[in-house]
Amino acid sequence: CDRVLFKSLPGLESDLTLIEYEDCPDFLSSDHKPVRAQFVMKAIPDIEASLFDTGTPNIQISNLRGAGLVLEYGGVHVEGLQTSDPYVTFYTIPPWAYQPPKSANGKGSGKRQCTSVAKSTINPVWDDVVDLEIKASDLNDVVLVLKVVDHNNALVDHDQSI
Repeated sequence: CDRVLFKSLPGLESDLTLIEYEDCPDFLSSDHKPVRAQFVMKAIPDIEASLFDTGTPNIQISNLRGAGLVLEYGGVHVEGLQTSDPYVTFYTIPPWAYQPPKSANGKGSGKRQCTSVAKSTINPVWDDVVDLEIKASDLNDVVLVLKVVDHNNALVDHDQSI
């Protein structure tokens, strides 16, 4: 049975709608018949900065810990990892809800906030306190994503997660 699997984040299910699903019977080079699906996804509207001039929520994150971290390259598990230099970066869904603070000159974006690097461990403890200013009127509409990255590998490819 060939199928298309899809899932939406909690609270955003109504933003993704399946409008067409069909098989492709003319495809003859395999005993598996491909299927295709078409979706309509509700775009996130532009948000005016004036909506957030007062009372933007701040989230304070502290006392983060990891245990038995596993290193992966491109989704492939690397056996025998004895040590790593992990740190945590922060993202939100939808992405506009958290943007890195502006640089000192007020132009462009500063660096994404992250924890310090925990040296030579796969069981890190971060004593940092990270403050994130969330640009949303209702925190129930925001998913906070914490991405653990190996510092040594991030120097080569920022998407190498552990």
